[in-house]
Amino acid sequence: AKGKTTFTLSREIEEMLAKSYLRNPQVTVRLSQAFGQSITVEGAVQKPGVYPVRGRMTLLQAIAVSGGPTETADSRRVVVFRTVEGERRAAGFDLRQIRQGRADDPQIYGNDIIVIDGSETKAGYREIIKTVPLIGLFIRGY
Repeated sequence: AKGKTTFTLSREIEEMLAKSYLRNPQVTVRLSQAFGQSITVEGAVQKPGVYPVRGRMTLLQAIAVSGGPTETADSRRVVVFRTVEGERRAAGFDLRQIRQGRADDPQIYGNDIIVIDGSETKAGYREIIKTVPLIGLFIRGY
């Protein structure tokens, strides 16, 4: 049913039932729950977790949804992990530069993982964050 409207899905089911089971079937499809895409925000944020993406979202908006950075957050070291063409990529950002208008606020997509460096950040992520340059490796063409 993914990617189909309730009308389209009901028509397809009617057609399948009419081929071999029923004459003039009438099918009604109701949406009980919609599952959209989500992002994960981890590290030095007030409320780490998984959040739904509804419409367009930027990095600053995603961090705001998670309650914002903690007092120990290093806002110069924010990494977004994204899968592009089947390959996991990472890009580093400086929130101070974005807030001051010196850098673009990148768009966030479903399935992105955002990690803000700080004392709460897991050791594995901290090592990756230190090595990611503050250049968007996945920004071009995405």
